[in-house]
Amino acid sequence: MKRMYRCRHCGSGKMVWRGYFIWDDAAQAFEVTGSENDAYCENCDRQAEPIVVHGYGAVRKTAEFISDVEIDVACLLDNCDDDLRPELEALQTKLTKFAQSLGREG
Repeated sequence: MKRMYRCRHCGSGKMVWRGYFIWDDAAQAFEVTGSENDAYCENCDRQAEPIVVHGYGAVRKTAEFISDVEIDVACLLDNCDDDLRPELEALQTKLTKFAQSLGREG
């Protein structure tokens, strides 16, 4: 399962981190020596601590997949700005209905 980072303000994946590098003479390349925890969102032009969500290589129409996505949406809802909340709540409702159509009670 892939890890994906999202902006807690707008939900975008266009996150940028500041990193620290050192030049390695022998390898003739830069090596990462550290990074900052806070990131910058290029989409909403804000500084933000990113939210980690799950990423999937292929879409799976299973109750397990839907449960994982529901957890991600709930995580975003807990940390989002008010202007994004209606869209996430609508998505949460659609996910619940889809899960029910697969035979999962919910």
